[in-house]
Amino acid sequence: MMKRKGLQENCDVSISPFVRSIVQTKLLKKRSFLGGVINYLPIIPFSFFIIFFILLPLTFILITSLKKPEGLTFEFYKALASSTYLDALKNSIIVSLTTTAIGAISGVPAAFAVTFIRNPILKRLVITFFGVAANFAGVPLAFAFIILFGYSGIFTLLFKNVSKDLTNIFNLYSLKGLIAVYIYFQIPLMILLLLPAINAIKKEWIEVSMTMGATPFFFWKNVGIPIITPAILGSSAILFANSFGAYATAFALMGARINLLPIQVSLATAGNVGYEPGEASATAIIMVIILSITVLVYLKVQGRVRTWLRL
Repeated sequence: MMKRKGLQENCDVSISPFVRSIVQTKLLKKRSFLGGVINYLPIIPFSFFIIFFILLPLTFILITSLKKPEGLTFEFYKALASSTYLDALKNSIIVSLTTTAIGAISGVPAAFAVTFIRNPILKRLVITFFGVAANFAGVPLAFAFIILFGYSGIFTLLFKNVSKDLTNIFNLYSLKGLIAVYIYFQIPLMILLLLPAINAIKKEWIEVSMTMGATPFFFWKNVGIPIITPAILGSSAILFANSFGAYATAFALMGARINLLPIQVSLATAGNVGYEPGEASATAIIMVIILSITVLVYLKVQGRVRTWLRL
């Protein structure tokens, strides 16, 4: 009996660490699994959003652009070679490039000017104003410009009182008028996008370069401008995409009187003249391709910007 008891105790002693290691391993696996699930919980709503509001609609649009009752077809894409769609593409590119160029040329010095504001309260107010202006688009912005510069607008009537017709100088209901409206939100957006990159240029870098005998021009030529150039290019890509895909402002301002790609998509699906969901889908796919290229440009140059922001 004593021998059996001794053997049992020896077995218990030898088995206990083995059992303990198994239990610990299982518990660790369970905890790591639960921890992994918990870590992925926050992205579940985002995944649903991506799937149901981006991937599924995009897939449906792509199928619609390639499908007819007879089967697979490219007729809807061939229809985009018509003068109407080519003119819409040309106008959209002109508006986007012009507003992007003006936004960049005006936004860069304005963003630098904001960084020189010493009063923190005033600086916050200025940045807040630019944030509001950058998001003040669509129907409210169109109506605001109509009230000011429309045929019966405030400034139009004021000019008439001094025997001058403002529409001879500036016609709101034209391509130039639409560009002027877009510039209202393009410049503030450029400023907001550039501020982080400009703030990444530390005063210590300028002071060190000065102590080494460099001039301010030398510093900005060899250090400052190379740092902010990727940010300018990336921000310009965002401005182009923002203008190219804008619909509500243009439609509220001019309706179908201006020929843009987003307007053509609306006309092809509204059914006023002809209901052509295939052509609308093909146009939308072309727009997605163009906008995807601009986003890829932004992501490419944004990598360099992040490198400087980490310093």
